[in-house]
This record gives sequence, structure tokens and C-alpha cells, in this order.
Amino acid sequence: MRNNLCKKIFYFLCGLFFLGLLAFLRSNFSGDTSFNICQLRYQQTEAKVFDLADQGFIKAWLQPEVLSLHFSCSTKEELPLTCSVEGFDNYYLSQGSKKKGGWCELKPDQVLTRLGRSRAMQVNMELGLPREATRQAVVAEGSLIFYYQRERYSTIKITIVNSKYQEK
Repeated sequence: MRNNLCKKIFYFLCGLFFLGLLAFLRSNFSGDTSFNICQLRYQQTEAKVFDLADQGFIKAWLQPEVLSLHFSCSTKEELPLTCSVEGFDNYYLSQGSKKKGGWCELKPDQVLTRLGRSRAMQVNMELGLPREATRQAVVAEGSLIFYYQRERYSTIKITIVNSKYQEK
């Protein structure tokens, strides 16, 4: 009887330990990628700021110089938009789901496809940042530019900061 009770207590404590471990891992990986919803408007610029200090311990230790950004962009009317990147040297632009498997590179003249019921355009951007720049207050600045018939339609201005190095 006593042995059976000890087993139950042991299993209960193991379950609590694993729940705590999973909660810790989830909180650490929550800052790994950034998901954004954008309403694109004609000739408008939307500013987005991303903080490297929001990355979890594991991501900051293993891959501090890689940042994954996901944009779910929509317009009032369904226009055939293309997009390009300015201001970033090392980037990978693709379109598809939020999952990292099977992304195909997005060419500058390739029309963005709309997915799902919301008919939003999913744009994924993987940025490679210089390691020495990640130790500065302002890490990098650039833009994700959308075009309609080779004319600039809308812009998302991206600023990457590291609040750990902000002057107080």
C-alpha cells in the first residue's frame, strides 16, 4: 500500500516537473519569431519596431543574429502586388505559411498570392544580422516595399532594436 502511494506521488511530481519544463520552453520560444498583421494602404508607410531583447534565452544564446518576421498583409481590394526589400543586406524573403518548412524564395517580380479565408498575403522574412550590430541600441533599419504595376503602393518600415543596450 505504501509503495503504491509513493509511486503515485512520484508520478505526480514528474508530471509537474515536465509541465514546468514545457512552460519554460514555450516562454523562451515565444520571442523566436514575430507575427504581424498589416493593412496596406496606397502611398502609406507603416512603421514596425522589433526588439531583440524579447527573444528567449535559448534563441539569444544559439542564434542571436537571425530574426524571423512574418507579415499577414491585406488590402481593401485584391490587387496583384509584388514586394522587395531595401536596407537589409542579408535576408531571405518567401511566401507561405508560418511554418519554416518548404519556403520558396520570393522573386522581386513574383506576384504575391492570397491565402485563407481572409485572403491575406503571407510574407516571411528571415534576416541575418551582423553579430557585432546585435550589441547596439539600433541594430538595423530597412523597408519591405509593396508594388502595384511597378509603382510603389505601400511600405512597411522595419526597425530592429536591442533594448538591452539602450542608454538610460
